[in-house]
Amino acid sequence: MTADTVQWTFLTPSLPPALRETCDRMTAPASAVAVARMVTRQPAQACDPDADMVTAIGHALLEVLTGRRAVWQLARWIAPESLDQLAATIRVGRWTRARLRSVRTSRVGTDDLLGRLRFECDGHPMIGCLRIQLREGRWHCTQFVLLLPGSQVRTSTAN
Repeated sequence: MTADTVQWTFLTPSLPPALRETCDRMTAPASAVAVARMVTRQPAQACDPDADMVTAIGHALLEVLTGRRAVWQLARWIAPESLDQLAATIRVGRWTRARLRSVRTSRVGTDDLLGRLRFECDGHPMIGCLRIQLREGRWHCTQFVLLLPGSQVRTSTAN
């Protein structure tokens, strides 16, 4: 049985010639290559700064909903009206298990971003809609609405 080896080639311009020759001859065992192949089988997610920003706000909101963070700590990033609504939601009840299920974003302009967060709190679905705007060089959440189960407005067409 023979052991497979892989030849590594990389530039080492800052090393002295003696060390550079040693590094050029370095090999990796096949087991390391197999692990590297297993890791790279999963498709790499593309970097989406819009989704990353909405996800960061979503995780901060989850911390507030579960009581791990105070509402006032989000005052730098979220508008006061939205913070009042969030504080009222927390007064109604706190959740012990909460997680962010999905994030969707869409650009309205170069300085405006809309996001939709889908949460699961104690087994109940919740939706958060937000608008993030660039103001004076900083991104700021200007609108945030949290839709709790059964909180949507229903209109009746019957007289």
